[in-house]
Amino acid sequence: MACLDRDETNYTPNAGIPALREAFATRFRERAGLNTSLGAERVYVVDGAQQGLHFAMSLLLSPVTRS
Repeated sequence: MACLDRDETNYTPNAGIPALREAFATRFRERAGLNTSLGAERVYVVDGAQQGLHFAMSLLLSPVTRS
């Protein structure tokens, strides 16, 4: 009911909820002891292994386009 009250009943973005992605990026930086600018734009939250593998392979195997 809380989600319905907040009107959070639509599909989420393909990469995941922005606040969750930022929280994962922050946690990774802290746990790994990295002083890097890893941000939410480089974090994807997926529903399962198949979707995660699809994203990973798409990023690795897609041709690079240069202008």
